Parts: sequence; structure tokens; C-alpha cells
Amino acid sequence: MVLTNKQLIASSAITVFLFVALSSTAFAEIAIQSRAQAQVAEQLADFKRTAFEMRREADTLKSFTPHNVCIGRATHTAGSPQESP
Repeated sequence: MVLTNKQLIASSAITVFLFVALSSTAFAEIAIQSRAQAQVAEQLADFKRTAFEMRREADTLKSFTPHNVCIGRATHTAGSPQESP
């Protein structure tokens, strides 16, 4: 009877130890994932802000060009004088 009680206590202690060890590891992984998700969310928000600013600048530049003029690479290079020595 005494041996059975010691075995029961020992197995319970081992079970509790394993439960605590696995729980702490799981909570550490959750904390790491949470920080990673926060960092990704911050980067995504920064990307969205940058995209919005670029879109606004593109719209501003587009407003300066006449609507019936097609602008391409040839338009920009044909009018610029290139002097050669």
C-alpha cells in the first residue's frame, strides 16, 4: 500500500512537471507569434501608407498632363537636346 501511494505521488508529480513544461513552451510560442503578427501588421500598414502616397503623387502628376496626350519614353527623350563634344 505504501509503495502504491509513492508510485501515485511520483507519477502525479511527473505529470504535473510535464504539463508545466509543455504549457510554458506553448505560451512562449504564442508570445513569439503575437510579436511577429504585430510586426507584420505594422509593415503592412506602412506599405499601405506608402502606396497611398504614391497613388496621390501619381494622380497629381497626371493632373498636369493634358488628357488627350499619350506620354511615353519617346516623348521624354525626343525633345531633350543631347550635345556631343
